[in-house]
Amino acid sequence: MKSVFTPSKPDNGSQDNPFWLSVGDLMSGLLMVFVLLLLSALHQMVQAQEQQQNKREQLLTQLQKDFKTNNIAVTVDQRNGTIAIKDNVLFDSGKSKLTEEGIAFLKKMIPVYAKSLFSKSYARRDVTRILVEGHTDRDGPDDYNWKLSVRRSLSVTSYILSDEMEFPFKKQLGQRLLCAGRGELDANQSTTRSEDRKVVFRIQFRDTKLLDVWNKPLEEPKTPASRRNKPAQPRKTQPAPVRRENKNPTPKAKGQPSPKRDNKPTPTRKTKPTPKRDD
Repeated sequence: MKSVFTPSKPDNGSQDNPFWLSVGDLMSGLLMVFVLLLLSALHQMVQAQEQQQNKREQLLTQLQKDFKTNNIAVTVDQRNGTIAIKDNVLFDSGKSKLTEEGIAFLKKMIPVYAKSLFSKSYARRDVTRILVEGHTDRDGPDDYNWKLSVRRSLSVTSYILSDEMEFPFKKQLGQRLLCAGRGELDANQSTTRSEDRKVVFRIQFRDTKLLDVWNKPLEEPKTPASRRNKPAQPRKTQPAPVRRENKNPTPKAKGQPSPKRDNKPTPTRKTKPTPKRDD
């Protein structure tokens, strides 16, 4: 007798289904479009960064030309726009008050500096901070050097913002000024150099962090000069307690129990009986 149920053949028509083929082609096309959009966006970002970097280089190059045209003897670092002014140009030795020569130098330099930076609209958008830093050499105590560098930075900043100086783009410069004291942190710790005593103008651009302005990695704090040559003092340790040994120990017999301490009962207070009243 033949079987009524016959095995069915595998349906291979699903593999050749045009619906699933069209969905697969659609997903592949969408993936290709996404990759192309991503590459296009990355290319535009790289171009924008290159254009911004070129504008910054042109800005710093023009700043150096303007200083040279006005016979101002300062050098602009073309990497970050840093300007270093030696302390003897602005101050007397160990002082934080501006000298007459220092005032004349600032009156000549600052108007050229502000005009060269903020006369262009893209520079006003790109420059976010101007840091005025005071620096000292390694001579002297740390706290004295730090306070001196802060006072010098504050003297320069205060004079630029005072009514004694009037120049174009003063408002734009004043909105971005910050003063800071670095003391001897950036000085040469092995020798005393006059190059370490200075006032520095630093430019902070829009997409740079404050720690990146110094162009240095974050380091461990340095040992202060006042503590550098002091030998390390050993810690004071208390001597271990000495156990007192019994000079004439009594030999303990085998099987003999150890003597027990006499636990005396705690004395109780004696209370007098309450006299009864006769009714």
